[in-house]
Amino acid sequence: MKVSRYVLCVFAITSCLFIKSTLSCNGYALKVNSIKNCRENNVIRLDETFSVTLDKNCNLIPKGCGVTKAFKTLNVKYTFTKPPMAPLEGTLNGCELMESNPTVGMLLSAFALPTKCPVKAQKICVNGDKTLSISKYRMQLGLIAGNMKLKIDGKHDTGNTCLLLDLSLNKK
Repeated sequence: MKVSRYVLCVFAITSCLFIKSTLSCNGYALKVNSIKNCRENNVIRLDETFSVTLDKNCNLIPKGCGVTKAFKTLNVKYTFTKPPMAPLEGTLNGCELMESNPTVGMLLSAFALPTKCPVKAQKICVNGDKTLSISKYRMQLGLIAGNMKLKIDGKHDTGNTCLLLDLSLNKK
């Protein structure tokens, strides 16, 4: 009787560990701590309830809505922080990047965002039916695990955009 309880207990613990790791990407879970529009009148505005989850097949699954005003240009200054690393900062031409980089195009498409300029005024919503696979990066997730913040400052021909994203990627 004692042996069968021991075997059952080991089986139950092993099953829980297996189930826990299969319900996430390589054992990692993504949490959106916050998304903030840091300007009152952003050209690109995301709902603060916008979320992104990571499934067991390593797909990013966005849910939520956003609004874009019309614009023809997008110059971005970004700051990515992830302690203990030094902040990563840079600038880029968003319109050129959208049109020249297939990975950026896939990311934008998964989030139902425009993939080229000019951009028309529109409300955009995704309900989890679009995904973006990051499975080719599954073995590198440990390198970026932890808390991350991204600040995006965009200048358009029609105004400005400022977004603050606070994310956590943790082992389950």
